[in-house]
Amino acid sequence: MIFMTTETKLHPAATPQSIAKRKATMLERRLAKQARRGYPMPLILKCIVTGKEVRYTVPKYIEKVIAKAGSLDNLYKTFTSREGRRIKRTSSNTDASEVSDVPQDPDAS
Repeated sequence: MIFMTTETKLHPAATPQSIAKRKATMLERRLAKQARRGYPMPLILKCIVTGKEVRYTVPKYIEKVIAKAGSLDNLYKTFTSREGRRIKRTSSNTDASEVSDVPQDPDAS
């Protein structure tokens, strides 16, 4: 019976130093891309209503959302998820209907 191991097979010439150098190079490339874009990838936003974290990975959509918010910092401060917008909408409708159902006091004028 043959058992499979979870070890990854490295090139015989791979040394800990060469592996560390490769990881550092990959990190440098990732940071350089992030600096060019102006935002991290994936962009993780936290909803101010529900606290839910939403991940965005499509650059064109991210740029559209940032443009609509005005800036990345403003987007972080004001982001509301789809669920959060639905909660806001239903709560504001409920509040408005409760206010309109209250009879007006004719003597208050």
